[in-house]
Order: sequence, then C-alpha cells, then structure tokens
Amino acid sequence: MLFAFVLFSICNVCSQGTEIDSLKNLLKKQGKDSTRVNLNYQLSTAYRNEPDSSLEYIHKGIDLSTYLKLDKKEHQGLNLLAMYWFDRGNTKKSMEVITIALDFIDKASDLEKTKTLDNYGLILHSLSRHDEAAEAHLKALAVSEKNGNSYRAVVSLSNLGNIYRYLDEKNKALEFYNKALAISLKNNYKNYIANSYGNLGIVYRANNEPEKALEVYKKSIEMHREMGEKFHVAIGLMNLGILYESLEKYEDAKKCQLESKKISSQIKDDIGVVLTLNNLAVLEAKTNQYKKAISLLDSAKARAEKIDYKDAYKHIYLAYAETYSRMGNYKAAYENRTYFEKWKDSISNENYLKNISELEAKYETEKKEKEIATLSEQKLKNETLIKEQRQQVKWLGATAMGVVAMSVLVFLLFKQRTKNKRQNELIDAISETQNMERKRIAQDLHDSIGGSLALIKNKLEVASDKENISKQDLLGTIETVSKTSDKVRRISHNLMPSELIKFGLVSGIQSILDQIDKDHINAQLYAHNMEQRIDPTKEIQLYRITQEVIQNVLKHAQAKNLTIYLNKYAKHVSLMLEDDGKGYDHASNGGMGISNIKNRIEQLKGTLDIDSSQGRGTTFNIQIPV
Repeated sequence: MLFAFVLFSICNVCSQGTEIDSLKNLLKKQGKDSTRVNLNYQLSTAYRNEPDSSLEYIHKGIDLSTYLKLDKKEHQGLNLLAMYWFDRGNTKKSMEVITIALDFIDKASDLEKTKTLDNYGLILHSLSRHDEAAEAHLKALAVSEKNGNSYRAVVSLSNLGNIYRYLDEKNKALEFYNKALAISLKNNYKNYIANSYGNLGIVYRANNEPEKALEVYKKSIEMHREMGEKFHVAIGLMNLGILYESLEKYEDAKKCQLESKKISSQIKDDIGVVLTLNNLAVLEAKTNQYKKAISLLDSAKARAEKIDYKDAYKHIYLAYAETYSRMGNYKAAYENRTYFEKWKDSISNENYLKNISELEAKYETEKKEKEIATLSEQKLKNETLIKEQRQQVKWLGATAMGVVAMSVLVFLLFKQRTKNKRQNELIDAISETQNMERKRIAQDLHDSIGGSLALIKNKLEVASDKENISKQDLLGTIETVSKTSDKVRRISHNLMPSELIKFGLVSGIQSILDQIDKDHINAQLYAHNMEQRIDPTKEIQLYRITQEVIQNVLKHAQAKNLTIYLNKYAKHVSLMLEDDGKGYDHASNGGMGISNIKNRIEQLKGTLDIDSSQGRGTTFNIQIPV
C-alpha cells in the first residue's frame, strides 16, 4: 500500500529572489522596532525553500520581539518556529514551541490565536491524537467565523477534511474540502485553491474515480509550481505517483516519487522523505525488485524512528509484509503483518470518529445557540414552553452542581493524600542530595586540604628542632602553604563561585566553561532574555545542575561539542544542554549524578526530559517555573 499525504501548510506567494533583495534593503534602513520584527518574519517566509536562512530570520524576529517586549509579535514568531520544525518532520520540537505559544495565547491577536490552534491541531494529528486535533481546528474555525476571517476559516476547514479523510470518512472529507474550495474560489485564495484540488484528488482516487483525480492533481501541481511552493509540489507529485501506481503505470509512478523525494531532501522535509521511500519500496516490490524494496523500507523505518514519526510505522510494516510474501518468506511476512496489526489497532478509528462527531455537534449547537440569541424575544412563539425549559435547565443545573461538588470534594481529598506522599518522598530525596553533597565536600577537604596541612605541620616540626632554618626549607614550606590556599580557593569557588554571586547565572555557567580544556571539547553557551536575575536559590540550583551535567559529559560522553541554551520566558526558565557524544541508556537512571540532578529539579518543581540513545548524543531539557 502506498502512502498518501494531504496538503495543509500555507506559504505567502511571491517572486522569491526579488522579494528577498527588497526586504533586505528595507531591513538595513530600519531601526529596532516592530517593523523590523515584521521584516525578519517576512524574510523567514521568503526563504521557505532555504531552511537554514528561514530559521535564522525567525529567531532574529523572536529575539527582537522579546527585547522590545512585544508579546503579540513574539507569539507570531513562535507560530512560525513551530511550523518550521513541523515541516522538517521534528514533531517533538514543534510541540515544545507550540506549547509555549499556548501558554500566553490570551495575549495574541485573534489572527495568531487561530494560527496557534490550527498549528496545534496539525501537530496533534501527526501524533495520531485525532480527536484532540479536531477540537483544536473547530476552536480555530469558531474564532475565524466570529471575526469574519474567511481565509483562516478555509485553513481550519481543510484541516478538518484531512482528519476525516485519514479516518476513511470520505464523504465527510469531501464536504469540508468542497466548503474550503468554494470559499477559496470566491476570494481567489490561489494557494488554497491549489491545496483543495490536491486534497480532492486523494478522495477521488479512493472512490475509484481516476480521471477526476488525475485532472485535479495536475491542476494542483501546476499552480504550486507557478507559486514556487516546493513543499506542496513534492506532496502533489507523491500523490500523483500513487494514482499512477493504482493504474499500473509503474514507470510514471516511480518518476513522480523520485522527484518528490529529491525536493523533500532539498527542503529538509524528513516526513516527505519517509513517505516517498515507503512508496518507492512498494513500486520496487511490484516490479519484482525485492532487495531494493527491503533496502528502501529499512531506510524509511530508520528515518521514521529518528524523527519519532509513529504514523508511518503501520504503512512500513504492511509494505514489509507484502514484499516478504511476494518473496515467499512467509515467516517474515507474518511477523511484519503482526506488527502492522499492532500499530493499526493502537488507534481506534471508531472511537476517534465518535469523539470528533460529538465535538462537531457541540460546535454546530453553539453556533445555532448564538444565532438564536440574536433573535428578538417577540419572535419566540411559546413563552410558557421557554419557562418550562428554563426550569428544567435549573433543576438539571442544580443536580449537576451537586455531582460536581461531590466530585471536587473526592478529588481534593485524593489530591491532598497524593501531595502529602509526594512531599515526604521529596524530603527524603532532598536529604539524600544534601548528604551526598556533604560527603563530596568532606572527601574534597580530606583529599586536598588534609594532606597538605599534615605536610606543613611535619615541615614546621622538623624546622623547630633545627637551630638554623635554611632559606630553601622556608621557601618550600611557603610554597606548600600557597598551594593549599589555592586548593581552598578552588573548593570555595566550586561551592559558590564569585561570578554567580556578583553577576548571575549566565556568568556563573560561563566561568565553568572557561575552565574546560578547549582541545578536549568545544563548549558554547547561548543565553536569551537573562538580563534580569532570577531568584538566588533557583540560580544556585540551576548552577549546580549545569555543573553536574557538564561533569557527566566530560567523564562519560566522549563528546566533541557541548552546547548550552539558557532562555527565560514569561513563566519559566528553559535550560537545555546538548552533546554529540556516545549517548547512554537513561532507562537505567544514569547513576548518582543523574539522581542528584533529578532531586534538584524536583526541589524547584521543574521538569526534566532526557533524550538519548547509544551513538547519537544526549539532550537534557530542563524547565523551571519562575
């Protein structure tokens, strides 16, 4: 089975080269204000086919927005950044960014609210959380309709159609796609006219209407080529290749899939590469090129695992099963068919459809209620009936309030018990961390200072027995005292560095990095929005956490590079440490060092996410509330 993909992203249409030059000239003349922020964001979109440049201008816009305290502009940048990572296939990073955007969505403009909700829905859909995705798109649609924003309404309608198409509800998908197309044609939204044609093509193909599908696919690809939208051209070619495969035109199908894969690689769209690798494997198997098919599936599976693209697994395992079956290897075919069933059954379409239908009904009900609320009381025919209905609502409301009150009481009692248990566990963890810290300091003093003081004492006792003390003996004793003093100063600095006390967390961490041998590892610190100092206790704990992680990297990781990102947001501080070392199995808890780090983070009521596996480095992602 080949893997189809729907069209959803939106890009501004322009002549890329001319627009970039024009925007850069304007940027040179512009001061540090909101216009400069807008220019950076426009450049990021203009560079949509050059990912590295696009990312650079997104970050410039966000940094300037934060510096100027322009919350709405910062929120706009977070939406762009979330979709940048989503289009690259990195759902983890895109979810991290969109979660931050959701934290202060109330400060965003209505336009950015709809973008945030739709972007959140896209990410949830890619993670197979379809009912949550539909809820996000319905909320976005309600905001757009309330404000008369037909363009954003088209976005939400198309995304809802995509969810229904994925769940094999073709008629519902057609309903939403046709609504989106009608609004797009009326308002000449060229990019969404092209998108709608492509999405309709998928449904026509599924309904066994190849002539209709071929017509709209070609229209969609041609329009996207004219607009320079490489991402959408790649998706259109992929879907056209699937149509040719169903018509047994295998060479035409292969040409489309290869061109799609080439474009996806150029724009660093990892999801697109996974899909085309799977589709090419199916084509190779159908033309009896089994070794090529298995090799392509191996590559698709490895890439899907790397970017945690779970939705691809069932398609890849099904392709494995069909290929091995053609080869006569029925044992391998059966094993992969079992894996396919496991991934397919992990998502219940019936439950999703039920939940989504309920959400849609709720949305339509609320919409009707608002329409009714605008009618005059004089148009209501039966005053008595209204009073009876209101009385019933009151009784139902009172009953519901009673149930809610009981539920809240039970919940609070349970929560208090859980809180008490957690506090006791945290006290034990804090005590353990403090004891380990005391033991480490005592060992330092014993190993470094104790031996040196004993040596000084011995030298002084020997000197006291002599009538004349030589200058050489005296200088030797002074040198020992000086070295001991340096050791005391080093231990004191490690306990509470002067840079941390005087200048704050950024200087404190930089002082650690300055002591690292640059030939051993290249360590860099990037700090953002840390001009204002945070609570001293949190500074010290974050410093200790950073110290522990760096020690782990130096001792165990065998890394060449270490990068630290320190960012302060409205409600939390983010500390991320990434190395390119050998990685480790963090399921084993990583020893006492990791345990100490976790205890410190729990004391600060923060969160820790460790991303590591053998051979691909380690990332510590720490979030601390401020």
